[in-house]
This record gives sequence, C-alpha cells and structure tokens, in this order.
Amino acid sequence: EIVYTDRYQVTSEAVRDLGIWEMKPTQFHKPATFPAVWGFINLSLLDRQMCEDFYNELRIVAQRRGIDCHPPQIYKEYDSQRRTTDGIIALLKDTMNQNGDCKFFIVILPVKNLRENKEAYRNLKKLCELEVGFGVVTQMIRDTNAIIGTRKDQTKWDYAKLNNILLKINTKLNGTNSILKVHDIINRFFSHGHRIMYVGADLSHPAPSSGGQPSVVAVVASADDVPNRYFKEVYQQQRPASAAGESREYIVSMKEIMKSLIQQYAQHRGYPP
Repeated sequence: EIVYTDRYQVTSEAVRDLGIWEMKPTQFHKPATFPAVWGFINLSLLDRQMCEDFYNELRIVAQRRGIDCHPPQIYKEYDSQRRTTDGIIALLKDTMNQNGDCKFFIVILPVKNLRENKEAYRNLKKLCELEVGFGVVTQMIRDTNAIIGTRKDQTKWDYAKLNNILLKINTKLNGTNSILKVHDIINRFFSHGHRIMYVGADLSHPAPSSGGQPSVVAVVASADDVPNRYFKEVYQQQRPASAAGESREYIVSMKEIMKSLIQQYAQHRGYPP
C-alpha cells in the first residue's frame, strides 16, 4: 500500500490493470518548503519569457502537489554558446558569492553535443553541491524539457515531465514524495533502530573489442531509512591481460570501497552499521 496523504492511498484493489500506472495530481506525502531565496540560471538559448513560461507551468503543477513555489529572487542568463565551461563556472561563482543566502538553483543546461553537456553537468554539480563547493542544491534541466510541447501536440505542456522534475526537487528540498506502508512486524523491525546498511554493487563493461578501456564499478549504500539518501563509490577497474576479450564480474577493490562506505555511514549517523 502506497500512502500519499491520509485521504489518498493506493492499494492493490485500487489498481485498475496490472502493469498500468496512472499519474494523478495528488499532493506529496510531505511537500517541501521552497527556500526563501532561490535562483534561476539560464545557460541555454531560451529567452527570459520562455523561462518565465516554464516557471509558471511548474508553479501550477507544484501547487497541485502541495508545494508553494514562489518566484525566484535571482535570474541570470549566460551565453553558453560564446563562453567556455570554465567561463560559465567563473560567472556562477560570482553569482553565488554575491548571494550567499541562496541555497537552491534551477539550471537550464545549454544545447551542446553529448560530451560537452555531460562536462557542463558534471562541473556545475561539483561546483554547487560537493563539500568543496558552495553547498547549493541544484536541479539541472535540459532545455528541451523546459519548453512547451509534447510528441503529439506542440501547443501543450508535457505535465509528465514537469511532475518528474518536481519529484526530484521535492526530495532535494527535504520533502517526501510518498511512503510505503508495510506490515506491522516489518515496521517494528525498522523502528527499533537496527543499524543496517544495505549495499548494492554493479559493474559496467565496455565492449570486448574496445581494447584497454576500463570497466566502471559503482557501489551504493543506504545512509538511513530514507530511500533517497545514500552513499556512493565509483571507480574504474582495468581489465587484466589474462581476461582480454572477457567481462570480469569481480570487484577488485571491494574491501577499500566497503571501508569508505562504512566510514561515511559512521560519520553520518554517529556509529557504524
């Protein structure tokens, strides 16, 4: 049973057809409180009016989900077509230094090739959110997701996309989208403070014909009982000569990875798992 509010719940009996999900404009279980000061950074070719149109539609959907999304106090446009990523980062640093009380930004990413877009996303995230950065929460949005139009009708907004964006924003601003109602036995187990850290690991391999390209190891571990809070470790793993042309399903540095995850858990909760 999925519980959104006291008045709206989804049970197995309420599901219309197996495998079909219908998104309804229900309020989040715990709508986030929007920061008093937040900013809108436009790195795309969209003009200010198009950004305002996007915000207005996002605000309407946010109100349906229980979020009061008041207008941004900061709006900045940067011509990303004429500036390098380093230049954009320098300008963003100035903006953040001048607005120290701003702790949330919506960023419209520029239209560039896939590699440049990934580079811009990675560098901006690192600047804003990491410990060595400014500690500013961000929601990065592709420009194609910030304009009116669906696949079938270019005159209508794609509310599925807007709802998906709000799902991310709500959790980033300490809201709760929904909760899962479980059996009383399971609920008692987790409510008694069991110090359990759930860990998931996966390997991503390049094609066997790709030569010496490394595999990617990703390991995540739960931080607490909130599903969207977790620690992560991402490493590159070289393929040994003895396994040339093969995908090696073995994480070489698992011991070091687990040590790091346990240390992060202990730092976050005050005790190890």
